[in-house]
Amino acid sequence: AKPTETANASGEESILQAKGCIGCHSVEGLNLQGGATGPDLSQAYNNVESKHGKPVAEFLKAPTSAVMSSVIGGNPLTDEEIAQVVEELKKASE
Repeated sequence: AKPTETANASGEESILQAKGCIGCHSVEGLNLQGGATGPDLSQAYNNVESKHGKPVAEFLKAPTSAVMSSVIGGNPLTDEEIAQVVEELKKASE
């Protein structure tokens, strides 16, 4: 694995990188350059609930968008991974 600017203190890659989120999404708030297929996730922590009617953690368990539903359905996240993603998105939004 090559180091990135967004590696955490222990040198691990972001959960967003590890789970492939960056394949479709960027996260400018964390200096993560990614795909342009999906929206930038820097404000997802704040915006998902108003856009999708549920908090980020619930959305990641059962997405209300067709695209994310098929992505998550094919590669579900564990509760621990969801907690890590939510924490990263919270940091990105600050």
